[in-house]
Amino acid sequence: MKRTHVHALILSAALASPAVAQPADGPPAVDDAVAEPSPPTEPSEPSPDQPPPPDSMVVAEPAPPAADAEPSAPRWSDKVTMSGLLDGYIAVPFQGDLRGADALRVFDGGNGSFLLAYAELAVAMAAEPAGFRLDLGFGPVADLTNLETVTAGTPPVTVTGPSEVMKHVQQGYASFKLPGTRTIVVDAGKFVTTAGSEVIEAKDNWLYTRSILFGYAIPFTHTGVRLTAAIDDKLSLQAMVVNGWDVGFDNNDAKTFGASALYADADSGLTGAATFMVGKEADDVRVLGDLVIGKKLSDKLAINLNADVGKDGDAMWFGAAAMARFSVNSHLNLTARGEHFRDPDGVRTAIADGVALTELTAGAGIPIGGGAEVRLEGRIDLADVEVFDGGTSKTQGTATAAALAWF
Repeated sequence: MKRTHVHALILSAALASPAVAQPADGPPAVDDAVAEPSPPTEPSEPSPDQPPPPDSMVVAEPAPPAADAEPSAPRWSDKVTMSGLLDGYIAVPFQGDLRGADALRVFDGGNGSFLLAYAELAVAMAAEPAGFRLDLGFGPVADLTNLETVTAGTPPVTVTGPSEVMKHVQQGYASFKLPGTRTIVVDAGKFVTTAGSEVIEAKDNWLYTRSILFGYAIPFTHTGVRLTAAIDDKLSLQAMVVNGWDVGFDNNDAKTFGASALYADADSGLTGAATFMVGKEADDVRVLGDLVIGKKLSDKLAINLNADVGKDGDAMWFGAAAMARFSVNSHLNLTARGEHFRDPDGVRTAIADGVALTELTAGAGIPIGGGAEVRLEGRIDLADVEVFDGGTSKTQGTATAAALAWF
């Protein structure tokens, strides 16, 4: 699937407090006069005609202690977690038409209007031993993450557009934990890719606008089966067999195979992910190698590096990005990103003669409480050919303000 200016076209169109215990009654009052004690009486022999005393007067043997009750199984509501996200923004271009769409941008290509980019509701249950995850998304982002290339009709016509069947299901899969000492989980359904240093939800990224690598070098989602095995508390390995890139319905008889290694060391602040994919997409074999390395240098400073190399038949693309984030305090963080992406054959950007792109972004995040953030960003895109502002410019710049809230 090629992500072309369809991104921009779709964005332009989708615009009893507890009771207080009373004190117990005190003992009855005693008269000042002391009564004479009664003389003791001799115990009488029970009469044979006298009935036995009632049960209430018989002292029973103490009952043995009750056995501990079996713990009740946890309710489904104790095992299911929910989360939600609202994502809105407004962007203003530095040149050209105020309402003109930005070229080669992902999720933030619309200008001059307040846009609700994404609304998401997710429910999940860990695989113990069976679980699931369902992420429902609405808005332009849902369209853009479900672009599929479909060939149909007579004569055959190839059309790229959102999948109306699956567009609102960002993820939806069942999970099964296999028995054994090692944690191995099998997921079956639709899930997001492990490639790339950014994700679809803006709140989980350092910057609001996504990198060119995120939009054009890697896929968004896969549909199929994947297996994740925890080697230890730092390293996990993953393998998958899927229909391909961003397709709910396969466009050929072949499948795509992927393998990933995921590493995270909380003590050193080092994280990493290496992903490799290969499979036939349409008529050609597509290969992707993706590497992400993150490092927390101090309590305030962290960096992230991402590199991609891809091949589709004889056509290639490649690029790299670097990001740094500095937390000034709990109310302000600053982030910068730089990247370079080359698509010499135009296979990913649909630019016939190919293109080389450089992007620079600086942003500030203002957290509000524990579930909201306002972000302000300035970005400039540079190309070696005139692809911006209607094909008349090699540069494109924007200022963006975004508001995010989640639980």
